[in-house]
Amino acid sequence: QTCALPISLHAIGCEKSWWVERLADRQESVRAWAVRLLCDKSVSPSIDPPLAQQLAMLAAREQSPLVLLHLASALQKIDVKDRGPLANALITRDSLHDDLAFPSMVWYGLEPMIAADSRLPAGSRRAVSMLESAKIPVLQKFIARRLASDWDANRETLAQIVERLPGWGGELQRESLTGLRDAVVGLRKVAPPTGWEAMVRRVEATAEPQVSERLRELSVVFGDGRAIEQLRELAQLLGRCFDTVGNGPDRFHRQ
Repeated sequence: QTCALPISLHAIGCEKSWWVERLADRQESVRAWAVRLLCDKSVSPSIDPPLAQQLAMLAAREQSPLVLLHLASALQKIDVKDRGPLANALITRDSLHDDLAFPSMVWYGLEPMIAADSRLPAGSRRAVSMLESAKIPVLQKFIARRLASDWDANRETLAQIVERLPGWGGELQRESLTGLRDAVVGLRKVAPPTGWEAMVRRVEATAEPQVSERLRELSVVFGDGRAIEQLRELAQLLGRCFDTVGNGPDRFHRQ
């Protein structure tokens, strides 16, 4: 019955303004249907900026996972230049970080914004602010990876990440560095972002193990001789350990 009523009302041609009012309905199923049908071309040929803003206001106060999932789906249907308010509201919903669909749905709408960011004047780029605001780890990683996939176009943005990273919490540091690492996997050498070495010196003394590992992996790609030497020493240590096991008592031998 909950589904039948909105479908019936849609079939008889309720006005767009009537569905906008339903965004404040007490029932989550009605709010979800309102979002869904407002994104239907038969109700709204396009999602104009005022409607996009109303969806963003709903996302900022909404507690229902069902409604938030419909809002995440709606993000893809809004013009890229108008997605900012709704995207900013959705990326902070850390309560849905382990939902099977929500992070991916948000990312499908967010990725074109990050891609377009590199074409904006440096002073108006917003990707780093979105990275800092994101509370869902996988989105933190994806944003950083997408920026780093256009390394040359985003050098100034990557330098901002490096500059701000020492002040971030461990999770954001880890996921951002993981995204950068994933973007350069398979590359033998890449020019480091401005300020990389200074940032590493500030962070590595107090960094959690996974952050230290990411710093070392990236430094190797950036041609840091110290990081390469650390990996060489680790390889030598592992080699000595294997030699010890191989030459030790029979109980250490693999059956």
